[in-house]
Amino acid sequence: ITLLEGKGADHILFVEKVSNNVKLFGVGDNEHSQLGQGASSPRSITRPVEITGITDISLLATGREHSM
Repeated sequence: ITLLEGKGADHILFVEKVSNNVKLFGVGDNEHSQLGQGASSPRSITRPVEITGITDISLLATGREHSM
């Protein structure tokens, strides 16, 4: 079940809930670390990667080259 989704210029974030387990994923351009992977070099991520360290999500927002 997808709860929230955010679309930036070249990246997407989405939240998935299975039972009581909530996970945040990202896919697309990570040039400015907008996928939470900590890489500042231009990098395209073509398969969804889990963004760890998030325990609760109530709002999801993406911009051209950022995510919140």
